[in-house]
Amino acid sequence: KVSLTVVNASTSQAMASVQGTGEFDLETSQVVGFGSKAGHDATLTDKVINLAMIDAVNKLVADMENNGWTNR
Repeated sequence: KVSLTVVNASTSQAMASVQGTGEFDLETSQVVGFGSKAGHDATLTDKVINLAMIDAVNKLVADMENNGWTNR
């Protein structure tokens, strides 16, 4: 999860706050009848954080489009 908060720098008022989440499935494969093996992906954490940030920014934009920020 990631949290984003937009703050008015002049007044220190929080104008909007959203949370985003991300999930990434790791593929597993059978190894010659000895069970399953999941390959380690060094960028897995980066991918999950990226998806969470995209989710949070999309929510922030939707909030701005639906409610506007002019009177906050």
